Amino acid sequence: MKFVFVGDDLEIGIYEKQVSEDGRVWVGISPVLYGYRIRAGYTVDKIGCALDWCAGANPSDVSRLYSIILAILSKRDDVADCFYDIPGASTIKPFYRDHQFTKTILTLAGSGLVLHDVCVSEISRKQNEALFLYDWNMIDEPVSE
Repeated sequence: MKFVFVGDDLEIGIYEKQVSEDGRVWVGISPVLYGYRIRAGYTVDKIGCALDWCAGANPSDVSRLYSIILAILSKRDDVADCFYDIPGASTIKPFYRDHQFTKTILTLAGSGLVLHDVCVSEISRKQNEALFLYDWNMIDEPVSE
C-alpha cells in the first residue's frame, strides 16, 4: 500500500493525514489532552478508527509510532482486511511501556524503518487555531432576549 500526504483534516481532528493511493485507508496524528495518538482507519468510516495508538507527549515517540504504522501498512495490500493482525491499541499507555505491544508492532514493521519527522508543536498550534476559530464562530449566533 502506498500513501499520499493530504494534509490536515480539521473536521475529524487528524493532522499529518495520509491516505492510501486507492483511497481506502488513512493514517494520521490526533492531539489529545495528554499528548498524541496515532490513528488509522478506513476512509468510509468518518467517526471511528481501526487503530488508536497512544504515542504520549514526546515528539520523537510521536514520529517513531507514526513511522511504524506507515511501515506496517506499506507492506500490505489496500484491501478490506488490511488491519487484521495489527493491535488496535496498547494495553499500557503510552506504547513504549507495553513491551509486548512494542515487540509486536516492530516485528510487523520489519527492518529498514524510515522515520517520518513530525513537528508536534506545529500540530498543537494548528489545533489551537482551529479551536479558537470554532469558538469564535459560535458567538455569531444571535442572542434573543
